Amino acid sequence: MTHEITSIMLDLERYRFLTRSHSRNPLVGSLSSNGFRILEHLLRTKTSAAKIEDKRLVKLASDYNLASLILMHVGDGERAYQLCNRAIGFFNDFATNSQNYDYWISMTVQPFINLARLDAYFGRVDLALSAFENIYRWSLGELPLNLGVASISKKVPQSIRDESLLNVCRNCYAVDSARAYLLVGDFLGLLELDRRLEFVFTNDSLLNVPWLRSFLSEIRLRAFAGLNDVQNAITEANKLYTIFKENRKLNPGALLLIPRLERSLDRCDAGKKNLITVEQYLKGFDPKMEDLGTWYELAIENLAFGNYRRAGQVARELIARSAQRQNFPMQIKSLIVLLVVLSADPALSNYNSEVGSTVDSLMQLVRESDWACERTLGCLVLGCSSDRLSGFVVPDPEIRYWFRTKCIETSKHLKMIHLDRLRTAAKEILQSENYQTVCKRYHPKEQLVGDTCIEQLYRELMSLRASDFLPASP
Repeated sequence: MTHEITSIMLDLERYRFLTRSHSRNPLVGSLSSNGFRILEHLLRTKTSAAKIEDKRLVKLASDYNLASLILMHVGDGERAYQLCNRAIGFFNDFATNSQNYDYWISMTVQPFINLARLDAYFGRVDLALSAFENIYRWSLGELPLNLGVASISKKVPQSIRDESLLNVCRNCYAVDSARAYLLVGDFLGLLELDRRLEFVFTNDSLLNVPWLRSFLSEIRLRAFAGLNDVQNAITEANKLYTIFKENRKLNPGALLLIPRLERSLDRCDAGKKNLITVEQYLKGFDPKMEDLGTWYELAIENLAFGNYRRAGQVARELIARSAQRQNFPMQIKSLIVLLVVLSADPALSNYNSEVGSTVDSLMQLVRESDWACERTLGCLVLGCSSDRLSGFVVPDPEIRYWFRTKCIETSKHLKMIHLDRLRTAAKEILQSENYQTVCKRYHPKEQLVGDTCIEQLYRELMSLRASDFLPASP
């Protein structure tokens, strides 16, 4: 049973590239608190629309992008998609009627990228890949960027030739294209992309940077491992070691793929040795555990290898650090790792007291959480504790069935393809005869925290009109 939960948790991370840091998350705390901050700014902006300053309208572009991200994490991908389209329409209208068309039309590029990312997450990979390539070619000045409601000239205007924007376009082509192939498990497509990127990196100075070289090696390792091409996978793994020996400033997280490969080949002794080596690299790169995502995957790998003591140590540290940063999704996931560790090996702690406090902390966070994926995962673990994990049971049966019900409710909204395993596990709850019997008399009706605030934010942003922000005609 430990293997089943571990496998689901690893699957949830499969689209993350380990050569990149996971620590830069623009959302801190609950999604509703982030939504409330954006809503406050938006309402202030609306009240001064006629005399708005440029910098506040630029902030409005950021509001659209963050609100779309919030909607995706709360489990409402369809509205996230609608909001991206609305942002494009708003800034296209504003640009068309302003005196600085080139500058304001550039505000449509990021929501267009977000639309393509959403296409990839929802399995529309061909659409996403075409968009990523078009974004890249537009940044090179090779073709116009078709936004649907408008088109940006292929000659990138000097007024928006912001290197940071062009970097976003190029990185999007490399990283998001690779992520799209990973999401659907198209490893041959991933190798073909690698061949294209090799050529691109050689000829594009903005892309010819050290971290992208290690990124290419990670692409190849993932592709070969996915194709069960052991020899080439090991060759690429050795290249990764060489890369990180030569440049200790690069994020060595991708080295975690090596023990993962060894484990898939049933070479557990070699995998455990490699895992120790990877952690030594990681400590040198990130001694303060700033990159929580990579350390989280290290904890899961230790769990998968049966290194329960070390998995528990990393999980406890992650729980403390994620609490300090109000990183609620990481808190939930780290508490689950610790709970699985304690269930697998009760000798690792004062079992009854630590399991009890861990369960209590997890229940509180999951009840309050509006992060849909992590909420569903937490509900799955707590609601199915007696079925799926040995060693602990949430004592009150009605509380267990409450978590089962919330697991089913929230999982219905998780349409993104990398969440398939989690959705399947939630659906299996419905097959439980005990669950169906109890639910005849117990029907929790609680709404997700923050629904009202996020709903209002969505409505406000969808209702904005560019004409409200333009100077009145003389």
